[in-house]
Amino acid sequence: MRLQSGGQFCDDAIPMGEPQAQPRGNAPLLALIAALYLAEGLPYGVVAELLPLYLRDRGVPLAEIGLLGTIGLAWTLKFLWAPLVDGLWNYATWVRGSLLVVAAALVAIGFGGEAGSPFFWAAAAALVFASATQDVAIDAIAVARSTPENVGHVNSTRVTAYRVAIIVAGGGLAAVAGRWGWEIAFSVGAAIALTCLLSTTLIRDDRAPRTALSPLPTVRRWLARPAMPTILAVALLYKLGDYTLSQMVKPFWVDSGYGITEIGTATTTIGIACTIAGVIAGGVWISRRGIGRSLVELGVVQLASNASYAIAAATGASRTAMYGASVVENLAGGLGTAAFLSFLMSSCDRDDAATEFALLTALMGLSRSIAGTASGFLAGSLGFVAFFWLTMAIGVPGLVAAARAKSRP
Repeated sequence: MRLQSGGQFCDDAIPMGEPQAQPRGNAPLLALIAALYLAEGLPYGVVAELLPLYLRDRGVPLAEIGLLGTIGLAWTLKFLWAPLVDGLWNYATWVRGSLLVVAAALVAIGFGGEAGSPFFWAAAAALVFASATQDVAIDAIAVARSTPENVGHVNSTRVTAYRVAIIVAGGGLAAVAGRWGWEIAFSVGAAIALTCLLSTTLIRDDRAPRTALSPLPTVRRWLARPAMPTILAVALLYKLGDYTLSQMVKPFWVDSGYGITEIGTATTTIGIACTIAGVIAGGVWISRRGIGRSLVELGVVQLASNASYAIAAATGASRTAMYGASVVENLAGGLGTAAFLSFLMSSCDRDDAATEFALLTALMGLSRSIAGTASGFLAGSLGFVAFFWLTMAIGVPGLVAAARAKSRP
């Protein structure tokens, strides 16, 4: 499904494209991209995967754990200070400074005292702000270094490195914590960030030319389309049930009596592998069914998968049920993500795709932050069984929006 002139959708399959040959001399560039996206994915993995586990292990209430979604708003709002990154110094300087703050924040979290204290939240907020800032610079470097010949390899490298970083931050550092303690785990994370800092010596100041035109006219034209309410509804609501559930998965594992190392392996290492498999399978499904139908069909699968955790909670959280829930929920989440991102991309005009896609992903991030903040209060007041069933109800409006998008002429 793509957006035609006048805001009308048409349903079709995404062209898969031809495989690209590996250009000669690309290895140094791809090594740089891999190092930078390891650096970009590490702090996100710490906040999204490791800190919920750390806080619950230290006895922090669920409602406070949900506040991680609030500080995560920096990833949504980073477009507000992106012009500073573009206009001051160079990208390498921004990456270096951000990585130093990331490393310092990780050490502060590990050795700064009580989990959930004001000092902890200050360090966590610094970690997220530095991460969001380096994201802007790293993405700009990747765009500047990409050409029609190497862009496929650059993108595959960046996605793989980012996911590997999340596995390292969630599963790897959780395993370190389980064996040697949380202080060592956060110190290892800081050491990884400083190691990635070495890659910045390979960055040239080759930023692409910038335009001074204001994006406001483009935004006004975009928002005036007849289809825009439906597009915005999908961006805000489609993943809401999934986001609400995901923030409480690790606390549920902790409260069910599982150890830190096993939780990291089951929910992060195995979970992310299943998510990647789901995204790949979703791409195949979309190529055969089209974006419009896939948005609804894979959205149903994504939402139904939440029942796996509700059933696990209701039946005593056995190991078989818990591992099964992790596999099912992550596979289905990957399927839904493939359809969701394809829809967002197809909803942008080619000439103004950068501005429009940035705004849509900002709405997506806002949805994730709101869901994360509310999840702790809901789980704490309802209990896990009722909470997991409620996440399915929360996701229904997103399916309604997807069905409306599909049914437009």
